[in-house]
Amino acid sequence: MRGAVYQTAEMSLPQNDIRRTPSANGPSLDGVKVRSPKSNRRSSTFLTDRTGKPLRVRIVIAGMEAAGKSCIIKRYCEKRFVAKYLPTVGIDYGATRIFVDKREVSVHIFDTSGLPLFSEVRNEFYRDAHGLLLVMDVTKRESFDGLTDWLQEIKLELSREGRQLDNTTCFLAANKCDVGIERREVDDMEARLWAELHGFNFFETSASTGVGITDMFQAFFSQIVRLVDSGAGTKTPRQGKKQVGTVTKMRERMTASPAASAPPQPSTEQAAVMRRVRGGRDPWEQLGVPRGCGREELNRAYRKLAMLLHPDKTEVAGAQEVFKLLGSARNSIIKTFRD
Repeated sequence: MRGAVYQTAEMSLPQNDIRRTPSANGPSLDGVKVRSPKSNRRSSTFLTDRTGKPLRVRIVIAGMEAAGKSCIIKRYCEKRFVAKYLPTVGIDYGATRIFVDKREVSVHIFDTSGLPLFSEVRNEFYRDAHGLLLVMDVTKRESFDGLTDWLQEIKLELSREGRQLDNTTCFLAANKCDVGIERREVDDMEARLWAELHGFNFFETSASTGVGITDMFQAFFSQIVRLVDSGAGTKTPRQGKKQVGTVTKMRERMTASPAASAPPQPSTEQAAVMRRVRGGRDPWEQLGVPRGCGREELNRAYRKLAMLLHPDKTEVAGAQEVFKLLGSARNSIIKTFRD
């Protein structure tokens, strides 16, 4: 494990720069003001927890290797970008302090390796995380397609502790958004849809240029603090009676009887859409949009159908096949916009 003490940008300041920095209030986000300290000495105007210590939170960064996880952290904390790729070995750890609405927060960052070799290592850090940031690379389709596998890995690990993701703040970062459209393999609509389906907040980011980085982390930390203050945040599971997680319950239901493993049949609406998509003569007919429609109309139609048949949303027979056809139809129409 490589250790590092990160310095943050925007929401807190490096100690050697604090005395030279004006004490004006920072940006406001949904009513949460982010302030910078006036001096190295902890001010009594900043609130801590009941013990007088900063609020302690843990965040975990996860995603496929080379998606830009470490670069995102370095851009936010140190305001710089390192182009040379150095794969994370196991876990990188960093700590920093920020202030959110007069609350001093000690943030502990666990930057996990995306290599399969370290799956057992990173699993240990999901359990007590207050915040989860999944990172994908918009120039690599496999980093997007693998998001569901990452989510399953995390949920399975939490289920062993009798926990779910309900009390964890979850964000998705679509990184490298600064590249030209010809290099993108995943567009904004697809990534946003995935985030919406799974209850994640979504941001497009660029570790290279800094686009979206500060806004994302401000929203991320603000939501974590709100969740912890509300009493719904991550807590260490109590000893004794152990709850059964959602994944465990699902497995029990699926193995209870042979009939339980059979996929459910489509509803009337799903069946009608599946017939149209399979039998459509062209992409416009498959999506049910007129030729010459605009991008906004196309995305509305795609979103509606995708929500109905997304494999992560339904397990009906044939949904996965038709969902892929929907994506292909949409991509075919989008190409006509570019040309």
